[in-house]
Parts: sequence; C-alpha cells; structure tokens
Amino acid sequence: MTIAAGQKIRASEFQAQLSAITSTTPTKLGSQSVTSGTLSSLTVSITGTWTSLLVRWVGRSNDASTAKGCNLTFNGDSGSNYLWIQSEAANTTNTSSVNGALTTAIHIGTMPAASATTNFFGHGVFSVGDPNGSLFKVAVAEASGYTTATDVRLGVYGGQWSSTAAITSLTLTPAAGSFVVGSKLVVYGLP
Repeated sequence: MTIAAGQKIRASEFQAQLSAITSTTPTKLGSQSVTSGTLSSLTVSITGTWTSLLVRWVGRSNDASTAKGCNLTFNGDSGSNYLWIQSEAANTTNTSSVNGALTTAIHIGTMPAASATTNFFGHGVFSVGDPNGSLFKVAVAEASGYTTATDVRLGVYGGQWSSTAAITSLTLTPAAGSFVVGSKLVVYGLP
C-alpha cells in the first residue's frame, strides 16, 4: 500500500495492510526440557524450509560455581568452526569479549550455576537467519541474562557458524556441568 502526501485512508484499509505485515506466525519446530535429573545438552531437530529460526532458552547448570556460559552448536558439529562476540554487564562491571580464532561453539549466553541462589535461571532469545541457505550461518542473541538474590547479568551475544550446510539441528550445552530440571530449549521457524 502506497500512501501519497495528504491522502486520506480509512482505518479498515490501514488495519488490513497492518494485518498482512504482522500475520506471520512462528511455527514451533520442537523443544526439549529437563524434567528429571540432568542433561548434558538440549537439542532440537530442524525440518522444513524457513527464512529464519527464533530460539528461546531457559537454563541453569549444576557446575559448582555461580555462573556458567551457555554454548550453541549446529548439526552436531563440534569442530573449530565457530566465531563469537559478547558484551555483558555483571552487577557493576561491563565486559566485552571477542573470540578472534575459530572455536568449538558460539557462546550465546550466561546462566546461574549450582552456587548461585537456588531456583534462579538464565533466559535468552536469539535468531538464526537463512538456516537453509548456502551462506555461513549467523546467530544473534537479542537478549540474555538472569538475576539472583546477589547477582545480575545481562548481555548481548552473537556468532557465526562457518559452514554452508543447511541447519538440521541446534544444540545448547553448558560450558561446564549439565542442565538441571527446569532448563528448556524451544525452536520456532518463521516462513
């Protein structure tokens, strides 16, 4: 819909155009949750053709520390095929890190671990553009963070998978330890 300067439009016309733009509904492709015990990783298989993937995660590690990183890999690839960058605020300290060399995963967020306040979890949302395309895959976290009784962290994370293969699965793994009950990975496809 093109609108000329000074042109009057009806609310119903505007609403119809707005609905057309916002009618894209994500399709849930799969999820994995820790419902008992622990899991060393959370994986969801990807099927279909999508313009992008929207990923939501909730996590906590059982490692004997206050915080652990959450790492992302694609298609079971554990080789040195990933790059990542982060900017994180932890309480009153701002940190930025760049992994300038190829590594085995994308650091996609930080979550509480066993020594943090009980029952607090990290949360994150990120997207992956053109998962079926033949270009390198880029994952960008729009938001990731957590709070506890004594700790607050918020960060922006991103990275690249240096592969031209279509994405058939994605896996989250704690930097140390395992995911505990309440941790969850959900993946949506956008047409």
